[in-house]
Amino acid sequence: MANSFAFLAVALGAALSMPAQACSLGAPPVTETIAKVASGGMLISGQVIQASDPDTNRPEIIRADQIFIGEGSPRDFVIYRSPSFFEQARKRRDEKRGPNWRPPLCPESGTYSLGQSFERLVLVPATSDNGAEVTDKWSVEFWGGNVTMERALDLLIEESERKGRFQTRPPKSRQWGDCMECGVPYVR
Repeated sequence: MANSFAFLAVALGAALSMPAQACSLGAPPVTETIAKVASGGMLISGQVIQASDPDTNRPEIIRADQIFIGEGSPRDFVIYRSPSFFEQARKRRDEKRGPNWRPPLCPESGTYSLGQSFERLVLVPATSDNGAEVTDKWSVEFWGGNVTMERALDLLIEESERKGRFQTRPPKSRQWGDCMECGVPYVR
């Protein structure tokens, strides 16, 4: 199932950033995928939880927004408490991959159905070309990958809003991830 999650992440990122014919075995057009996902609904609500890093099983305090896409049981999308928390996590991840690791150009074929969601989605403040933080956009990455697709997230939100299935946006501010008092502990 984790491969399905990573596949959609890579597929959305690839559809937005690569030439149309870059991968012959690629996913359906991003607009088609977005329409299917949004038709099932998109729900975001803030929660604060304590979770474990799946690679090391070490506990980490994180801010998680409970985000539900599609039909089925909600799952947790993980949002790090601050950009520095994310940088630490990314550094640990990159150290494990080694200097020669490269993301695959063409993802393996996989399936996606409404009701599935992504447990390790990371939202971080987007950066501009000069490296400055952009406070009104997000970058999206997955723990096991390196996919930035803030436009894909915006398209999902817009489509969900059109279908009347979207509850609320995550906060857009420089300090959006540093708010441990903003929610109550989430019990699985």
